[in-house]
Amino acid sequence: MMRFMVPVLSLGARCRFRREQLGLKRARVGSLAGLQASHYERVEDDAVTPGLEAVAKIARALDCAAGWIAFGEGEAPAPPEAAA
Repeated sequence: MMRFMVPVLSLGARCRFRREQLGLKRARVGSLAGLQASHYERVEDDAVTPGLEAVAKIARALDCAAGWIAFGEGEAPAPPEAAA
């Protein structure tokens, strides 16, 4: 199993890191998470701290663990091509 090392990141930076791994636009992640694009953008910019429900939605949209998004717990998600 390959491990991917990611430096300690803020919640917003973890969202950005994963979104960029997946090649998604901010507005697309917001839409997939059922959030307004502007709200997701503010999360990614660390301008707001999302509640647990929003973190869970974002994690589903980014196909990764909510604990990793919220707290950086566990391993960073592997890039899609490495996950296969």
